[in-house]
Amino acid sequence: MKKCMGKALAAVLTATMVGGLAAGTALADEGAVLKVWLPNTFSAEADKLIEERCKEFAETNDEVAEVQVEFISGTDGYAKWNAAIESGDTPDLTFLHISAYNNYAGMGVLEDLSDTVAEVEASYGALLENHKENFTFDGKIYALPLYAQINSMTYRTDVLEEVGAEVPKTWEDVKEVSAKIQEAGLDIYGFGNGMGTADDGEDVLRYIFRCFGARSWDEEGNVVINSPETVNAVNYLVDMYNSGYMPPSVIQWDASGNNTSYLAGESAMVFNPPTLYNVTQNEENKDTIGNITSITAMPTGDYETWNNINYIMFSIFDSAKNKDLAKELLKTLFEEEWYDNYMVSGFPVAGPVFERTEETAEWQSELVQEILPQSYRGRRYGYPCELPSVAVADSKAYNDFVLSTTMQKVLLNGMSAEDAVAELEAELQEYLNAAG
Repeated sequence: MKKCMGKALAAVLTATMVGGLAAGTALADEGAVLKVWLPNTFSAEADKLIEERCKEFAETNDEVAEVQVEFISGTDGYAKWNAAIESGDTPDLTFLHISAYNNYAGMGVLEDLSDTVAEVEASYGALLENHKENFTFDGKIYALPLYAQINSMTYRTDVLEEVGAEVPKTWEDVKEVSAKIQEAGLDIYGFGNGMGTADDGEDVLRYIFRCFGARSWDEEGNVVINSPETVNAVNYLVDMYNSGYMPPSVIQWDASGNNTSYLAGESAMVFNPPTLYNVTQNEENKDTIGNITSITAMPTGDYETWNNINYIMFSIFDSAKNKDLAKELLKTLFEEEWYDNYMVSGFPVAGPVFERTEETAEWQSELVQEILPQSYRGRRYGYPCELPSVAVADSKAYNDFVLSTTMQKVLLNGMSAEDAVAELEAELQEYLNAAG
């Protein structure tokens, strides 16, 4: 029972004494109703923990009557956030993707959380510096990440053993292993990565392009994507597809395409946060595909590379009705005992954003030490440029899956790699012009 029920009863008695106000008025005096939007993740246990934590905040805070929790899928998030901003009926606390975060920070519709972040760091410990840089926008912080999602390579150990191949370390290795799988006549493709309109595929395409030396922006914020390195990246992927090393359906894959392909035994190597690995290790799969699955670091190339790590992060819109209470609720998610337990429940999908998380027994284990370096390669949108306008332009380009559509122009429409890259350059310039 809520501690403030006595206060509600007193309000009812007072209302009766002064002329019998409606019961609804008395209940309204009980406290604020907070609306919280949470992400649907791949861990039912972690989702339940955070929902219960929000409900506990109402039970232990006399200023709060109720916390109304709504779970939202990642694909529905943008429509929900945009509609809320337009109507002015925003939640009090919401999760955001990092690309959406940049867009909304650029629009000036987010509450500055720099002081809240400083309080959390003072009580829990320091954020990892590269992550903190990723969500610092024009000198301010408008979000606090719960965790990072680190990409990794999920692969079939039995298939690699059968063709006598080592675990690929580079993208050229991935091509060679895929060729061996095809030459061995195995009923499985080597390389599975989507080139439809979905964030999973776009993430990996961005990473591959950078491994080949392709760059979208320079330090001054100029568009520099039209380069021989970008053309080489496109041609690498075209060759992988046309050689039959990839399932033909990758052109249509949605965000679940890589997971489905791997679990169905269609692709031997896919690229994903460890959500897929966790699925292979659950009760249903651990004695079958789970026994022949492992994860490792993403392949590299000849150039310095980085990835735009995705976060489960929380922000407060500046139009929220209960901003101060929402900040207090946010801070409870980082109280030491609860947060440490939450991170264990989400391991290894919930990647570390605080220094102390890296030091836990889970993240010191051999399995995830392979993928942890990927976290250090995480860079902000617009990197290496620090201009907010470039971060906004890069985020919008990502949300429109410009690399996936570039690949479709070549593979489906017969456009040359050179012409497709020239069009990509013009598109990025349009995003930059619109961002100011």
